[in-house]
Amino acid sequence: MIIEGYYQYPGRAAQEAARVTLGELDASLVLERHETGSQAFMLAQVGVSEALGSIPLTLTFPDGGRFRPADDALFRAWVVQHKAPGLVYRLEKYKRGALFALLATVLVALSYVYVVLSWLSATIALHIPTAVEQRLGEQTLALLERTELAPSTLPEARQQALQRLFEQAQPPEMRQARTPLRLRLMSAPSIGPNAFMLADGTLIVLMPSRHEKSSLFHKKKPGLSRPGFLFA
Repeated sequence: MIIEGYYQYPGRAAQEAARVTLGELDASLVLERHETGSQAFMLAQVGVSEALGSIPLTLTFPDGGRFRPADDALFRAWVVQHKAPGLVYRLEKYKRGALFALLATVLVALSYVYVVLSWLSATIALHIPTAVEQRLGEQTLALLERTELAPSTLPEARQQALQRLFEQAQPPEMRQARTPLRLRLMSAPSIGPNAFMLADGTLIVLMPSRHEKSSLFHKKKPGLSRPGFLFA
């Protein structure tokens, strides 16, 4: 089978007429040019471009030269007979496969975001060494005290009452944790009433005296949890 076409020399834009003789029984081909005569190759020695839509296939020879057939359909049919098509070609040919691949990609992405990342973050948080948690919490608290936080303006008696209430609200397993929970009552006029927990188990509650009733301790008994990192 003879396929007419055009040959492009390595590193040059100019093309010349050439032809390729394709093997009928095997994956051999012979490139014929006017200047150098004939050169025989096996298909495995030659690079074949991906079959993307109607874009013609091209052959890239070991020396970098390229051949573009004039009859792409005939050449493409021969290549498919002697070489397994790539994934892109199969997805283009079989629309159901493309839709399945798209759906699988979406499902994998969602699983990674909502399952893998959640599991990974929880696993990492549970295996952080206690010394690292304590050090991280101490440094974070020191930074916050220098920038945003100030001692609470609540009366001392009220602070002690809230401390007792906090201890009573803790589940028994949290009282025996490697880094027991602690309550720090602070104020931050620029932030307002809020609460967050540091990595070492220190619960920071921002409670200006005028907002005392908005404290989380005046709500229904809270469920406490241990995060691995600072959160707002």
